[in-house]
Amino acid sequence: MILENIKFLKDAKNINIISEGYSGAYKCSFEKNGNKYFLKIGKFKINENLEDMLNKTEIPHPKVIELGKYDNEYNYIIEEYIDGNNLKYQLDKYDSKFIYEYGFKIGQQYRNLRKIYPDKAITEEKYKEYLLMVEDRISKLKHLMKENKNDLSKTIINFLNNTIYYLEKNKDIIKGSSLVFGHTDIKASNYLIIDKNIIATDIEHTDYKELSLSMLWSFARSDLKDEKNLAFAKGYINALFNFNIPKNILDCFDYTYLFNVAGFSIKHIENKEYNKLSTLIEYINKKYKTNNELKISDKLKSVIDFSKIEILKDCDATIIDGSYSPYNLTFKCKTNKNTYFLKVMKMTEERYKDTMKFYEILNQYDIPSVPMIESGYFLKDRCYYTISKFMELKEMDESIGNTFLDGFKSGQLVARYLIKLKNEKVKPDKIYDKDNLYQNIMNDIEFIYSNNNYYKYMPWDKKELINYINKYIKSFDKESINLIHGDIKFGNILYENNDIYFIDNESFKYSYDIVNFMYNIQAGFLDEDNKCYKGFVNGYLKFMYNGKIPFRIQNQVKLLLIYYVVRSVRKILEKRNDASKIKTVLNACRKYIDEDNDIKWLM
Repeated sequence: MILENIKFLKDAKNINIISEGYSGAYKCSFEKNGNKYFLKIGKFKINENLEDMLNKTEIPHPKVIELGKYDNEYNYIIEEYIDGNNLKYQLDKYDSKFIYEYGFKIGQQYRNLRKIYPDKAITEEKYKEYLLMVEDRISKLKHLMKENKNDLSKTIINFLNNTIYYLEKNKDIIKGSSLVFGHTDIKASNYLIIDKNIIATDIEHTDYKELSLSMLWSFARSDLKDEKNLAFAKGYINALFNFNIPKNILDCFDYTYLFNVAGFSIKHIENKEYNKLSTLIEYINKKYKTNNELKISDKLKSVIDFSKIEILKDCDATIIDGSYSPYNLTFKCKTNKNTYFLKVMKMTEERYKDTMKFYEILNQYDIPSVPMIESGYFLKDRCYYTISKFMELKEMDESIGNTFLDGFKSGQLVARYLIKLKNEKVKPDKIYDKDNLYQNIMNDIEFIYSNNNYYKYMPWDKKELINYINKYIKSFDKESINLIHGDIKFGNILYENNDIYFIDNESFKYSYDIVNFMYNIQAGFLDEDNKCYKGFVNGYLKFMYNGKIPFRIQNQVKLLLIYYVVRSVRKILEKRNDASKIKTVLNACRKYIDEDNDIKWLM
């Protein structure tokens, strides 16, 4: 391309063609006056209000520097260059539950955009465009089936005949859909992750488009069986519609999915890949069939139904960081009058009843916690919820310093309240047996050492590791079982102006004091420069044990350090986490376990 057509490129330096990360006919990065920019030339509309529109709706994006016509066919856009991690490449690192949250956050952003640009009905012109695509695909598939009928199995033929019948019978479904204003190509590769912020790219395509088509690559990627892209799509669409997805929209997802299935069936038949097609059909029938119908839409719907919760009927839900699972979510819910904290959890009925008793105990001992307003459950999926008052207070780590002494003082403050729980006597059926902890570790070890890649991450052979575990598990023998919070960390404590409130109170259980600090111990070893985590654990335990931490706690912490390594490696091997942080922890293992040094901050 002749870049001289674009005046802004005068005096540009270090022009580099970009082969991936953005789509378009031509794309490159360049530098000018010490700043780095991104240029894209392609067949897209020029929206002169694009920058103001995205700023108004608070959608993070690269700043638009200039939009213009390149020639009679192509337009161009120049943006600030942003160097971030493409979300597409994070999909293989993390479990679907993390990807769901990313999708939800993006859907949340575009929900704001739809408030300014309301949905529109499908026009006759859009319907005819869609119809031509469908008819062309059906025609190609019929022709290929006839041409290759001797090579196709009965199962393939039946499946494809049913697909064609569905596509022909339900052509009018698209008429009931909506044109939704937003990104017209919702997929992970069009977003960057920078310090937990999600940055939208390909922003020049922001416009009105039928929703299921704009998300085609999110819920039906090329292999049509990508659970992580499906989790991304589920998070996005639930946020976009605030968990109230119109039925006509869901019907269009079913139709568009099968339209896509027809496309990839054509590809497999043309390439004589009959085995691949058989495998795909078997997967689809197993995964997406409901009452003998293929329904991808069932996988997109959420268990949460605000219409069943009177107090939240007209709320606006915002996801809160750290919720990590479609069945374990936390939300800030705003209504016209109030703001609430909603937590959704998947748990047994017995566990739910215990949780409600714990709230009673908190009140009994005057332990400050965020007031719970309502609780209940969705019977079908055994998902329970609690609704609490939302308090605009900072989490404890934002209200204190980052030194060991800061952590120590906050640990003592927290212990002053939770020591009251030691008055709750242990009930035989509520004992947290050390054998339970031991068995969990051993199960993970069996999984790890049966995997051929374990040696990349584990610092010990199996026998050596089990010897360490057998040694340290004995440190629990003389430890009493108490009622504990279960997950004491700064994010679960609100603290501001000397007011303290405990949240995540569903974590209460009968266990060992040290189990409270799974997260803090991990964080303390992961971040050697942040002494606050260690001071917090030290201050809490010294208060609980009358000023001196028993030496057995040393070995308990070492066991939890091993447990963290084992759990982390299992997650890495299962592709639920990456390996970037584990190196620091392995250094701590060499220091405190292999060399058997005392953990000085616990003394």
